[in-house]
Amino acid sequence: TITVNQASQTITFNQGSTQWSSVPLSIGATASSGIPVSFSSSTTNICAVSGSNMTLVGLGTCTITASQAGNTNYSPAASVTQSFSVTPAPQTISFGALSDMPLGGPTVTLSATASSFLPVTFVSSTPGVCMVSGAVLTAVAAGSCSIVASQPGNSYYSAAPNVTRTCNVTDIQIATPPPLPTGEMSVSYYAPTLSASGGTGSYAWAATGLPSGLTLASNGVLSGTPTATGTSSVNLQVTDTVTSRV
Repeated sequence: TITVNQASQTITFNQGSTQWSSVPLSIGATASSGIPVSFSSSTTNICAVSGSNMTLVGLGTCTITASQAGNTNYSPAASVTQSFSVTPAPQTISFGALSDMPLGGPTVTLSATASSFLPVTFVSSTPGVCMVSGAVLTAVAAGSCSIVASQPGNSYYSAAPNVTRTCNVTDIQIATPPPLPTGEMSVSYYAPTLSASGGTGSYAWAATGLPSGLTLASNGVLSGTPTATGTSSVNLQVTDTVTSRV
């Protein structure tokens, strides 16, 4: 008589540390026989097993045992147990560029997202120029405004690297260089059209203290014929159509 014994088999199971994931993960173990390996978890508070996938339910040490019971041709394999760490997952913040904003203009609603989908918070590192309340950005003075977006993480995600975005807060500046040209009694007055910068939209001009006979149109054209001599202190005012800044 010839007796043919079952062949032996071994399991290869190398599961390294893994980061937290809400998506089930594949367990990598194979039997030398090619027969499918079955798995069980002895730490179901950290990781649960279904078929050849594991679902992470907490952070800590996950212990999984791989086994193969054999069949007609192969004897059962020695079970292999692997323990590995489940660590917090990293995350990143997407925070787009900020557009420049006019002083006195409408507030801006900030928007940023974390890859973890956890809420992002905002803080101004230049509170003298701009301030943040929740996700609403308000300009308070002309200058450079810097906003920092952050996400501190939780039990399953580590803190995201902060992301800083910068914009300029602009204010209206009268660009026509002083002093205004000298006029002459009873002679039509000429001056360059007044101009401004830093506002939004078109500009509207007004003036007080003009010499008698002169007028300033809203488009910045100063004209007329002086009807009296003397020196006048002129106060120029300019507003833009968006912010109504003077």
